Amino acid sequence: MEDLRLLGNYFPRTKGCEGPGERFMDCFSKAATKLDAEDSSAGQRGLKICARELADYDACMKKALPDKVEKRYRVQEEYRKR
Repeated sequence: MEDLRLLGNYFPRTKGCEGPGERFMDCFSKAATKLDAEDSSAGQRGLKICARELADYDACMKKALPDKVEKRYRVQEEYRKR
């Protein structure tokens, strides 16, 4: 199966990371163009082509929003750190 690349839960926010965000958005907009009406892999192809821009955008957003980037899960009381 093809490598599935995902966007962070902060996407499409760019506040605090306007430079890397704009570079990724521009690259993705150009690279994710459908080749024909049935082209269902355009988005994944665009993410693969723009992997460097996406990595820069992700790194910047993790610094800009450190408390909102990582998903948190509620666990039972006995498993919580104290």
